[in-house]
Amino acid sequence: MLSENEDNVYIQTNKTDDADDANDADADTDKTELGDDASVDKTDKADEDTVNRKKNTMVLIGHIEKRNTFYNFFPQFELKDGKIEEISPAALRRDYPDIGGINLSISYSDSTAKYFQDKKIDNDDDTVITNAYIVKIDSYYLDDNNNDIYKVKLNLSRIVHDGIALDKIIIPACKNDIYKVVNCEYTNKPLVEMMDGNVTLTNTNIAENENVVMLYNGKYYGPYKAKRRIGDGKYYIKPDITNYLVPFYPNEQVQCFELEKQSYYDDPTETQFIYATGSRQQADIIPDEVLLKSVSENISLESATESPDEFINSYMNMPFVSTLPDSVAQERLERLQRIISDTEAFSDIKQELLSSLLKSLPDTASNLSNQMATESQEYKDLQSQYLDERNKNEENEKLIQKLRKDNQEKEQKITELDSGDFKISSDEAEKLKEELNEYKRMVTDITEAEQKIKKLRDEQSTLETK
Repeated sequence: MLSENEDNVYIQTNKTDDADDANDADADTDKTELGDDASVDKTDKADEDTVNRKKNTMVLIGHIEKRNTFYNFFPQFELKDGKIEEISPAALRRDYPDIGGINLSISYSDSTAKYFQDKKIDNDDDTVITNAYIVKIDSYYLDDNNNDIYKVKLNLSRIVHDGIALDKIIIPACKNDIYKVVNCEYTNKPLVEMMDGNVTLTNTNIAENENVVMLYNGKYYGPYKAKRRIGDGKYYIKPDITNYLVPFYPNEQVQCFELEKQSYYDDPTETQFIYATGSRQQADIIPDEVLLKSVSENISLESATESPDEFINSYMNMPFVSTLPDSVAQERLERLQRIISDTEAFSDIKQELLSSLLKSLPDTASNLSNQMATESQEYKDLQSQYLDERNKNEENEKLIQKLRKDNQEKEQKITELDSGDFKISSDEAEKLKEELNEYKRMVTDITEAEQKIKKLRDEQSTLETK
């Protein structure tokens, strides 16, 4: 694989109320808008006092614990003007003595006791937080509580009596763009490999069917619905990468925060969450080789010359073009062009594709092939080596011409010396023989250089035809 396509395309998508499908977040439930004052039924409670109480409503984020038959809410953050602000422990203990918790007062004489029966609530002896909640608290419904630890209670009976539905003020956080951050087991795998199937998570404090986001290389992918395997009990997500597009939140579109158990736990474990403040984007993770194969396997290249309209129509209706946003399709076309111009990658696939191109588009494909060859690093290195060798060969040719002339005289002298017809001293004879041997060595070197140049020419010619 050449790459996982780190140069991902990021496509802006509208912020949705629900998830895109069964693999994404909670498609079968309605999202409660935090900006609305859901604590007031405007049809039944429209008097002046009710309107004034709307200004006193706090949107608090925390977790709910069940202790025996009692339910207590522990806020840690407040949502103000679209941003999450942490509430100091001192302020929590001051406002909700003694430990910063609010008793959610229920009664078995009305529907308040039944409300929590089918809800996913943490137990008071849990060491980590599994379920985050948003509770919209109108101070009008806060009463004194006859308890030494939880001295303030939210009177749910009074709320229900006033015609306010509890599911409008006690809301699972994941229904309002607050998601638990989870981690995958195999962080060393490329994203496209890891997400092609079930992704096993390392987290254990996950609720069945909870909407979570997976942190990978600094991005928050999802949200996805978490499932639990029966065999080993581990949680997993199953992304849909049919078109190799995966949703994610970039860092600039989220606000990170952590929830933890109360201070009476030694070294409490923190659970990471994000609040999505902007729109999701989509990352294009299609591998280069898959993109290249999709062209050669889905388009009849012969139709480009026989019927151009048919060729264009076939191209525009390819799965990786017709079902995608225009920006993704355009980026993939640009990537395809870069892939084809890279002669060092996917040679087998490319040769098959270019072979078809040469048959159907002889002029265009030939020019493309020549351009690919001349622009490749392999060609440039070979061309440089060829020019160096040719320059050396030209210098050697000039030297050879001079040596041949000089050595014609020396050959004659040596012949006469060997026949005894020429009188010469032994020192002069040895010198002539050495010069002749040196000449022969130079001729051998030059012959080898010529053979090397011929080989380079052959390689260059082969490269240009690919």
